[in-house]
Amino acid sequence: MAVNANANQIVLSLANRPFQEAKVNGKTICSACFDDTNDIKFFMEDNGLTQHFRVKHSHLVLDEGITKHCKMLFQHLHGQETSKILKQLSALRLNTKGSCNSSSEMYQEFYVARIDEIDSMGMEIAAKCRREAAKLYGLLLKHHGLLKHLGRTPCLVKIVLKGNTNDSHGQCFKLWDAGDKVYAECFITPKRHTCLPKQHTTTALPHDWLDDDTSSMNFSVKGKTLLEVLQSVFGHRDFKPGQEEAIRSLISGKDTIVLIPTGGGKTVTYALPCIMTPGIAIVVSPLIMLMYDQVSRLQKHGINTCYYNTMLSDSERLNILHNLKQSNCQYEFVFVSPEAVITDNFLSCLTKLSSEGMLSFFIIDEAHCINTWGTEFRPAYQQLNTLRKFNVPVAALTGTATEQTLDAIKSTMQMNNPLIVRMPCRRSNLVYSVVEKKETKSKQQICTIITEEYPETCGIIYCATQSDTVEMAFVLKQHGVTATFYHAGVESGDRMRNASLWLSNKVNVMCCTNAFGMGIDKKDVRFVMHQSMPSSLEDYVQESGRGGRDGENCYCTLLFRFEDRTFHLRNLSNLSRLTLEQEKENKIHLLNSITEFCMEHSVCRQQVIAKYFSEDVGETCKSCDVYQKGVVHEVKDYTQEAKNVIECLSNLNSLNSKVKISQLVMTYMGSKAKGIIANGFHAVPQYGKGKTTFHSCTYLTKFVQHLIFKGLVKENIQNIENRISLTYIGVGDVVNLLNNECKVFF
Repeated sequence: MAVNANANQIVLSLANRPFQEAKVNGKTICSACFDDTNDIKFFMEDNGLTQHFRVKHSHLVLDEGITKHCKMLFQHLHGQETSKILKQLSALRLNTKGSCNSSSEMYQEFYVARIDEIDSMGMEIAAKCRREAAKLYGLLLKHHGLLKHLGRTPCLVKIVLKGNTNDSHGQCFKLWDAGDKVYAECFITPKRHTCLPKQHTTTALPHDWLDDDTSSMNFSVKGKTLLEVLQSVFGHRDFKPGQEEAIRSLISGKDTIVLIPTGGGKTVTYALPCIMTPGIAIVVSPLIMLMYDQVSRLQKHGINTCYYNTMLSDSERLNILHNLKQSNCQYEFVFVSPEAVITDNFLSCLTKLSSEGMLSFFIIDEAHCINTWGTEFRPAYQQLNTLRKFNVPVAALTGTATEQTLDAIKSTMQMNNPLIVRMPCRRSNLVYSVVEKKETKSKQQICTIITEEYPETCGIIYCATQSDTVEMAFVLKQHGVTATFYHAGVESGDRMRNASLWLSNKVNVMCCTNAFGMGIDKKDVRFVMHQSMPSSLEDYVQESGRGGRDGENCYCTLLFRFEDRTFHLRNLSNLSRLTLEQEKENKIHLLNSITEFCMEHSVCRQQVIAKYFSEDVGETCKSCDVYQKGVVHEVKDYTQEAKNVIECLSNLNSLNSKVKISQLVMTYMGSKAKGIIANGFHAVPQYGKGKTTFHSCTYLTKFVQHLIFKGLVKENIQNIENRISLTYIGVGDVVNLLNNECKVFF
């Protein structure tokens, strides 16, 4: 019989797989009927089993034991069916007699068996590659009810190429049940030795058999040019801007900082020089989800890699450390957290690798975290300089970085005159807008925007707190929007499952904190919304940059209330007393930058971002909300008004040290409210002076807020029982203003 797509489809059709068809349709079997006839005559709905027993087996009681027996029997027979189908499929793939089509040559015969069960029966499977063989075997385990869900203990299988004596070690995979698919992750793999041509499939398998491209093969890079390796391993026709310069710098042994925006190809930038250089590269990565994504992506290209983090059991981590110390270690990349890379156990492995000349590079992925997370939240980042003792090149990669962040990276990693490859962070397909946030109905506000403007569309909603992510997802579901949530407080296995639901388009919207997003390669994200203002413009550009990776427009909407600053200021006030005041001031400066971005109403938002990152501002984007409004706010010199307002505030502080913005505004506008009169605020010389300049209290409030993020008015946050935060204001740094050395425009 010839091997062709039609024949494969006949074998795999549901007509030949009655148990699979029953599973898809939610049907079960009766174990009592099977015990009587040793055959299955029909399937029935789960809820029909009770009625069936009443009619056919009235002498039996359908209790929990019989129900469980029905389920176990179904799984056993389903597994037998799948085993039979796999054998038929393998025979069909390998049978070339009478065929003039040699497409079957792309299939190889593998022996697959579990290594975590002593009495496990192995199986011979014809597949295009080891990963496909692992997934097909995983499907067999899944139908037998032996495969656990993603995030739980995996099944471990070994794949050996049949008839190849040089492949006695084979490859090992972890297998999980990922809903209607099987997820396979390679954790031990041989080095690449031969160059195999890229295979082309002639067989389209049903969706329940495979979940992604499995045509990845191992490639030889010996004697090949950079471009040839790029094309053969990664399948890219040519380099993206900045990639080749960074790659050549690393290969030459020079420390390198790479600033390439999301979708610009940072992975290739560090992966290509590492696979062309002997030894093992250590990739320091901040988040488990990011490691998981990057490891999976590299393994699909046939690159040997693993991660070392808390998702692994103690025995698995010990196994990785043991493998790292072997002279024939199979890994080319090891992904590790900043906390783990500086532990004694891991450093001892690095010492051994270094002494044997097998340590190639240190890669600091998402390197901006050194500055944004490396003081209070993730202090291990400040200790990464201990890696310099191994005397190997360091590459630091990020999508965005200010000059201050660059200085922090260079200082922490002790980089002496590194090459800096910097691509503009401006992405014209990101359409920015800032919307006034409704104080108590922001979730409903977001829900309305999504249902009216982005129905049935993939997107991300960033929330300030963990509880907000859960509540936001709930509100969306109530309005018919498929959604899930992700935050650091969710158990790791559940986090992975929720992420998988979104990545595989099972749900449209991911509601998350900033724990989600870095390195996530999902190209069709059409909107990124922020329920609250993030803590810096740098964070906002990073997070909004998760969208539009396919080049199509992504709409980035930020809901803004000036009062949301209080959330971030309260976090700053709770920082350790050991945190330097200078660091707190720096964080306030970052907070002011994002506040200014949100309150901007006269300059293109893309230009504001470019200026912040010290880049050429270029032309207006002609798409953001500032441009779309058409009417540009005329900026005027408000220096004298600023002096008057600050003088008014100074006088109020002399009467009461706890002055709120609303009290300053009402006093300056001449309000006769009881609170103003009772505090004696109506007696200050500036009482009512703002009536002639400011047409409303709202407009004056915005002006005072403008003075705050300019540092002329300072905020004092007082926490009450760690639940309620009250914000009072006082006079800030006004020396230059009073000496006429600066002006205030508004």
